[in-house]
Parts: sequence; C-alpha cells; structure tokens
Amino acid sequence: MKTKLPLRTALRIALEGRLLTKVLTVFLCAFSFALVALASTGVFYDQADFLTRAFLYYMDSTRPALVFAWFDPEAQEYILPSKWVERIQEETGLDFVVSHGGMFIEPTGPFFYGPNVRRSDLAVSGTPQAYRDCGVKLLAGKFPEAVDEVAIELAQFEDFQSCGYAYNIHKYVYIKDGVLHTDLPFEFDEEKQYYRYHYGGAPYYIDVDEEGWFLAEADSAEKQEIGTYEDIIGKEFVFFGDPATGSLGNESLYTVTITGVVDVSEGYFNEYGQHGGYILHSADWRETFWPSLKDEIVNLAQAPIDDYDLARTCVDLSLEMLDEFLEIYPDHDEYDVNLGVYPITDFVDITTITSYTFWGHKNSFVFIGAVAGVFFGIFAVLLCWHLMTSMLSVQRIKIGILRSLGAGEKDVVKIVLLFAFILSVFTFLLAIGFTLAGYYGFLYPAFYTPKYGVSEFVLNGWNFLVLAGLSFGVPLLCSIVPLRKFLKKSIVDNISGNIRAR
Repeated sequence: MKTKLPLRTALRIALEGRLLTKVLTVFLCAFSFALVALASTGVFYDQADFLTRAFLYYMDSTRPALVFAWFDPEAQEYILPSKWVERIQEETGLDFVVSHGGMFIEPTGPFFYGPNVRRSDLAVSGTPQAYRDCGVKLLAGKFPEAVDEVAIELAQFEDFQSCGYAYNIHKYVYIKDGVLHTDLPFEFDEEKQYYRYHYGGAPYYIDVDEEGWFLAEADSAEKQEIGTYEDIIGKEFVFFGDPATGSLGNESLYTVTITGVVDVSEGYFNEYGQHGGYILHSADWRETFWPSLKDEIVNLAQAPIDDYDLARTCVDLSLEMLDEFLEIYPDHDEYDVNLGVYPITDFVDITTITSYTFWGHKNSFVFIGAVAGVFFGIFAVLLCWHLMTSMLSVQRIKIGILRSLGAGEKDVVKIVLLFAFILSVFTFLLAIGFTLAGYYGFLYPAFYTPKYGVSEFVLNGWNFLVLAGLSFGVPLLCSIVPLRKFLKKSIVDNISGNIRAR
C-alpha cells in the first residue's frame, strides 16, 4: 500500500549528514557563481544604457538643460537638419523652444532703428508653454501666439527706455529692376551703377542689381518715450518677410506687434547668458515661415528631464545622428563636435577613444573572472555531485525502509529535490553577498567615472538572473544522475548497499 511521505520527514532525511561537507559545497558554489556573475557585469555592458545614466546624472548635477544640436563641418556652424528636428519632436514628444539663426532679423546696425531695439543674432520660437517650461519668465503682457506677435527681452526693453520708440517704416526703401522707390534724397551714380544716400554719417549705397527692401537710414523717426512695460506693449516694428509665401527674404516687409516683455537670463536655450540677444516668436510663426527656417535651425532646447525612458530615447537618437555624421564625414574627428543631445558626443569619447584602457581592462577582467569562475565552478559541480551521491548513500537504509513501508519513487524524488532546493537557496543568498561585495568593493569604485557619475560595469537584473540560474540549476542537474541510479536499484539493494542495479 502506497503512503505519502510527510514533508517534515523528507526535510529531516534530506538535512542529515555531514554539515562541513554541505557548508564547503555551498561556499565553493557561491564563490564560483559570484565570479561568473561579476564577469557578466562586463559582458552585459550596454553603451546606450551607460550613456543614458551619464546623461541623467549630467542634467541633474552639472547642466540643467536638454539641448539637441548638429555641427556642420562644411559650414563651420551648428545647423540642425530639419529631418532630425521633426523626428526628435515626434519621438520625444517634447515641446521644444527652437533657436534660429539671425538671418531673419533686420540686419543693420548694432541697434534696430525700426524701432530702436537691440540687434538680435538669435530668434527663438515656441508655444507659450514651451517658453514657460524652458525657464523664460514673463514680466509683462503675454507670450507670442500669432505670426505677427513677438516678445522682447528685458535688455531690449531697457534699450527702448533709453532710446525711445519709433516706427521707422518710412526709412525703408525698395529697389526693383534697377529702379529705387523712395522719397529719400538718393543720388544715382550712372558710372558705377549705384544709388547713394547721405544721412549725416557714412554714405549708404545700394547697387542697381539689388532687389527688395533696405533700411536706408540709421536715424530715428519721431520718438516716443518708454517708461513702463505697458508703454511698449502693443508697439509695432518691421521685419523682412512675407507670411503669405513663407519667405523671410527682403522682397517683402511685414509688421509685428510686441505682446510681452520677458526675462531669458535663466532660459535653458540661453546657454551663454546672452544679454539682449533674442526675440521670441510664436510656434505659428515657425510653421508659417518653415520653408525659410527649416535649414537654419540652430538647436532645440527644453528643461532637464529625469525620466529614464525619455533620456534613453534622446540617447538612441543621438547615436543614430552620430552614425549618420560619420557616414557623411568619415574623416572628421567626431569628438570635437556636438552632435545629438548635449553632451553625448563627449560621453561617447569615454567608451570609444579610451578603448585601449577601458576596454582593455574590461576584457581582461571579464576573461579572468570567467576563467576563474569556470575553474572553481568545475570543482563546485563535482563537489555538488558528490554531495548528492553521498546524501543518497548515507540515507539509503532509511529510504529503503521507507520504500518497503510503502513510500514510492516520488517520495525519494521529493527528498532529493528538497535537499537540492535548500542547497540552492543558501548558495544563492551567499552568492548574492559575494557578488555585491565584489562589485561595490572593487568593480564599481575601480571603473567609476566621477565626471559622469556612472561606472562602466553595471550590476542589474541580468546579472542576478545568471546568479539564480547557476545557483538553482547546478544542484538540480547534479541530482538527476545520482537519483536515477538510486531508483534503478531494488529496495533490498538500497538497504544492503549492494551497488548492483535491477
């Protein structure tokens, strides 16, 4: 009659035997498995993960900004291709403030005299929320929302306070087909084929071959005093461009209205703390003039992020941009430029340029750790095998008696598997201790990069999965063959110790 072996009885039988042998087996297995797990911290190295962690640390501790850029070696300037602008916006889902080159701003003088506002070398565009998120402080009025709306910096407002405001549309002249259209007293030089105008300073020349609108005089029209923010809100001035065609050339003029005064000193796009260097446009302006703007994007900027997945997306995009850059410019030193999200190119330098140090040390450690792990692992496997065999040999009489009383093969399997599980648990726990001690006591500090706040060797779930697989897999596998041999013997052979199998 078959009987079911109680769990407590099976546990007692499984744990009987020499304690020292069990302890040595657990210790040796744990040590060897920990070596393999530590070696796997290098095997499972993920460059994108390393760069992502470095990027997050950098934003948190060094530079509180997220900025995408692209360096054009031929133009020797930063121009972000429009295809990347669109893809970055789509894949990140971020509402960026976009920086544009100064070609769209009236290009005369150190000051605009239509009106008297500080010259801007950078125009930026964005939604009101993008500006807020990007650290721009609204001092008065509102952020621009329409094509013909702009906000000016505090420094530009102070210029209005000092110089006054003047709407200088009458100072612009138009030339087409060699004919100058203006009421200003220009003189035509037939021999040299240009128009010349004296305004009290250096003469102003316009070649007859020129086309479009020009600001011909630097003197101001009748000025209005500006004292408060409210005095400048609603005032108008002129930009080159035609909203109907999307062109920002000087073939047309259009009037914009000042809707707000802002402080950009803490704006994330204001990398160098430029004072008075920006005019803020709307996202609608950017969309309207996209045909002229798309090839003149300087960068995309937003507030820092702390989300790993979003940071990983930024890093992946940056690595793709770097790969494309190297395809276009295979002979260029990519580490001298800023590509993708800042400063990923500098981070890549660690994992690539220093290959003779980092990768040399890394591969050496991985090799030594793996070899040592395998070497000790062989002894661990043999010792584990011996332990399983010894356990069955020591307990053969008790197991044989139990079988004679009705215990089945499943009960014998229960005893062996229970013993293997207990061995695995203690091995796994001790191996975790060895692994953590080895990683934080040696690997992490040895390969830690303070500048970027990360270590090349990463201890993560994959390493513990390797550890768990070895800790639970080896005792289980080592128990199969001894168990099968034991079960092939008769009950009499088990009790008598006869090695003859049925």
